[in-house]
Amino acid sequence: QWGNSLASATKKLKDLLKGHISSITKIPTARIKEDDTFKSMGIDSMMALQLKNKIQADTGLNIAVSSIWTHATIQKYVAFLITEMKLEEQFSSQNSGSVGSSASSIKNIKDKLKQHIASITKIQIARLKESDTFKSMGIDSMQALQLKNKLQADFGLNLAVSSIWTHPTIEKYTAFLAAELGLSAKEEEDIQPTKVVDSKTSEEINKEVDYQSLDDLMKELDEY
Repeated sequence: QWGNSLASATKKLKDLLKGHISSITKIPTARIKEDDTFKSMGIDSMMALQLKNKIQADTGLNIAVSSIWTHATIQKYVAFLITEMKLEEQFSSQNSGSVGSSASSIKNIKDKLKQHIASITKIQIARLKESDTFKSMGIDSMQALQLKNKLQADFGLNLAVSSIWTHPTIEKYTAFLAAELGLSAKEEEDIQPTKVVDSKTSEEINKEVDYQSLDDLMKELDEY
């Protein structure tokens, strides 16, 4: 029912959750963002109960309504469901050569990322440095969209183009993808966690205009 990998199960759960939220709130699925809170989508107590009942019917879990508020975004709620359904354990022994629970999965993510960057930018893989920013490699808005689409197809994730700029190196983006795929901290032992920038100057934000969509830029300005 949930596919043959953790990545496919994650995507199915995200799509399922988006479908139910759209049905309840009447927001088109294309406008539902995975990092928006359920409250910001207009979900109230009665809607939360409806959502809980739908998810419960889909997964067979016994879920508390309060879980909607304690795991308050699609990303966080899917991670919660994966844990409750024990999907990591279910897929851990399957497809050892694919992205999964083995340490080699980190290398697989990095290799895929480098291959796509080399294909898009025409830079030789051997010349790509993991600590160099995507911007320094010459990646622009259209190329970022290409890269996002290729990675989305590889790993079955629903990625935002803005993630390319918020995790702007091969090293940081690999860690981001590993987290999205549900890999444990132990499996990410040689990947440094993405550092959150505390603040940005207006000049730095202005320089990023060419690399972001209007929606992504407005979101960043709101956060700033």
